[in-house]
Parts: sequence; structure tokens; C-alpha cells
Amino acid sequence: MDESDRRDEPRVLTEEFVDRIDKLTKSPSERARFIWIELAHTNSKVTNWDLICFCVETLGFMSSEFPWLKKAAIAASQLVYKAHYLNHDRIIASDHEINLTMNIPKMGGR
Repeated sequence: MDESDRRDEPRVLTEEFVDRIDKLTKSPSERARFIWIELAHTNSKVTNWDLICFCVETLGFMSSEFPWLKKAAIAASQLVYKAHYLNHDRIIASDHEINLTMNIPKMGGR
């Protein structure tokens, strides 16, 4: 696969640059919203902790394809595993299932 020559692209996320990219592809928040809606419509009982664990494990898997994620994936994984073992009484008892009525702050990349 040919790689694009990006020497002429800005290295600062200006509003104009972000707008240009947003016209080409879905934003990270739009992609996350799609997954959120799909999960919320399943008949499975997925808890907020299940979702956190899934996200951190997925970051770990994806860091082999996107090496720049590795450091963040390790840090997030360490936090989740520490919380799992040190707060197991609260986590195991958590039955907060994800759904579309949850008060989730709007994710934004800007």
C-alpha cells in the first residue's frame, strides 16, 4: 500500500484541519456512539464495568496494530486491574447495565 506524503499537512489540530478530516470520516465520538447504541440494543446484560473491561482489553489488542496506543493501553489496563482487585466488592456487586437512558457526557475530541 502506498503511503501518502504528509509533509505538507499541519502538525497542529486547528479547527479547519479537524473540519476537513471530519468531512472525510466519522469522528471518534460518532464511532463510539455507534458501538454504544449497538450494545444498548442487545438483549445481553452488559454492565458499565463489563464495558470498561472490554475497552481496556481492546486497547491492548489494538496496540499491536497501532503502536502509539501501547503506553496508554498499559496505563489504562493497570488502572482497571488494580480497581478490579482492590475494589472487587463494589465492582462485583455493580449491576448498572448500560442503556440509552444513561447520563453519559458527550464525548468530544475538540
